[in-house]
Amino acid sequence: GDGNFAAGPFPRLLKFQGLDCHQTATLHQAPEVLPQKGISVTVVKKESLPQGSTVIYGSPKNTPVFLIKFCMADNPLNSESETLPPVKVLPQNCAASAAAGRPCSCGNICFVGYNYRDRYPSRWDTTLKHVVEACSAIPPENSNPALYKPAPKAAPCPGEE
Repeated sequence: GDGNFAAGPFPRLLKFQGLDCHQTATLHQAPEVLPQKGISVTVVKKESLPQGSTVIYGSPKNTPVFLIKFCMADNPLNSESETLPPVKVLPQNCAASAAAGRPCSCGNICFVGYNYRDRYPSRWDTTLKHVVEACSAIPPENSNPALYKPAPKAAPCPGEE
């Protein structure tokens, strides 16, 4: 293995799957390229990410910044006398879960693989600010159940052609 190291640089992707227009606009304000500084950046192999993950910055095989959408619902084994922990639900299965009376609650898990040992603010600090804002947004599935299933062709965000 490569020890989760990649030489960089890491360009920001032009488009992001599964994000709403506000999240996309927020991430487009982040720097276009992030550097590897010595061994300060930890990457994750893209092929190891769960289905539906959004790569924000990457090299051909790795990503130091990504978002994973995570959904959960009430446990179907709950009873009046026992409440079990919620169960993970894939975002595309939220409609079926809601139809069974167990609506999903979705959120985002974001990863920024930088160690932040710089004395002065850098491109990584700016990126963190924008990723936190995008990651804090309520996933569109929570407000629009039609987004539980990927649309065949999503409408572009304003300014995208």
